[in-house]
Amino acid sequence: MKYTRILLIALVTILYSCGGDSDDGKTMNSNLAESMGINGTWLSNCYESPYDPGLYIIDSFSFSGNSVTTTFWDYQDSSCSGSVSLTGSASGSFVIGEEVTTDSGLKATEIDFNMTYQGSQFTILDIIQVSENYFYLGVWGDSNIRPTELKFDTVLTKQ
Repeated sequence: MKYTRILLIALVTILYSCGGDSDDGKTMNSNLAESMGINGTWLSNCYESPYDPGLYIIDSFSFSGNSVTTTFWDYQDSSCSGSVSLTGSASGSFVIGEEVTTDSGLKATEIDFNMTYQGSQFTILDIIQVSENYFYLGVWGDSNIRPTELKFDTVLTKQ
């Protein structure tokens, strides 16, 4: 009985010490973002919308700590010049997950974006790869299903 009690106290102590508060997770996420080189502003090349052919987009992602703001500019011109037909931004937080291997065998990192856009809140499950001054997102699809490939024709460059 004495052995069981000691084991139970040890188990409770271990579980309690691993618990921490929510700030521990935020600090760990922020430190991981810093070590991966995510913090800062990233600007995409001009690319055609996968959902609206003939619409061309430039995106900006700004990461700081656990916060992210993304801004988009839509153009009717394939060079993303001339007047902007629509612009908008979303802000929120992100959580960095595990390293994964894509279907094609490349290394990527899971990331969840918890965003607010025009008063609506949503979560986007994605994968990313950061390489030097370049940032790649996953191939778009359903935001509730994490991509399994990286999208290399949309390149975000660190500003």
